Amino acid sequence: MKYQRKLILYSFLFVAFPGAVLLLGVTVLTMESYTPKDRTMISILVFLAIMVAVCTYLISRFDRQAGLLEKAARRIAEGDLDYVLEVQGDDEFSSVARSFERMRISLKEEQSKRFRFLMAVSHDLKTPLTSIKGYVEALQDGFAEDPRDAQNYLRILKEKSDALEDRIKELIEFVKTETGDWRLRASRIYLDRFFSELVDVTTHDARILKRRFHYHLDIPGHAYVIADETLLVRVFENLLGNAIRYTQEGDAIHIDVRPRGKTVLVSVRDTGIGIAEEDLPHIYDPFYRGTHSRREAGHGLGLSTVKNIIRSHDWKIECFSKEGKGTEFLIHLAPFFLDNQQPEV
Repeated sequence: MKYQRKLILYSFLFVAFPGAVLLLGVTVLTMESYTPKDRTMISILVFLAIMVAVCTYLISRFDRQAGLLEKAARRIAEGDLDYVLEVQGDDEFSSVARSFERMRISLKEEQSKRFRFLMAVSHDLKTPLTSIKGYVEALQDGFAEDPRDAQNYLRILKEKSDALEDRIKELIEFVKTETGDWRLRASRIYLDRFFSELVDVTTHDARILKRRFHYHLDIPGHAYVIADETLLVRVFENLLGNAIRYTQEGDAIHIDVRPRGKTVLVSVRDTGIGIAEEDLPHIYDPFYRGTHSRREAGHGLGLSTVKNIIRSHDWKIECFSKEGKGTEFLIHLAPFFLDNQQPEV
């Protein structure tokens, strides 16, 4: 139907424009003298011809651009993320086309991240599996005739199997955080109670590990957010765990919680080794191990999981760090509510 309307419109414009010009020319040529009424009619015909020309140009240009956008959308829908939409001009349509192009680039980057994620998963699981297979074959081939050697092999197999199980569990948890399943377990999390308990636990950990721990809690009474408490605990356990891991005895760890408008800002800051500048853009990438983290235990999923949890709750996280000076993570918990408010869960 839209093509029939387009055909009718184009037919009218392509007939009206030449017709108006022809009528104008005939009128001018056949007139021997011009009265005020004649001049008015000629002016109207000139205006009509100009308007038809402008409308014809604008409609044909819009139709051409819409066709390019439709073609690009069809190619991307078919999976061709390498198709580039050429953008020219600086009008409203060009702005839409540039936004579409940014979307294509974002989708391509996301596809690349997922590919790297699958490759990293394969490598991360293959390593312990290869080791397990090697020890099993050694047992089958009789390399452990001494019972003590056999027991040692079995102990190593148990350790490797446990490590493999831990990695699989961590991967499953990571994938779950990318979904909205947490909404099924969402509840009111009262922030004063949550952060008071978090501070108590961290105070003990910092004392045992000889870190200086400081906190400031300025939370409105009865303020709460709608969230999965297990996932929220996971976020701050990871951030505070990293703060302890990448600091030394005598270094300081700070947690600051305060409201700003309808947002609760949570700052987790330390005076540790910091993050290298080249690592900062990749700290949330799955399996990425930064310059300093390569010497530490872990699989490189901690901050990726944190980012997924924050994103799934429609919150925001920022990271500020300088190598040798320390790191700060700033979490925006928004919105928060009070007891007299009834948010939809």
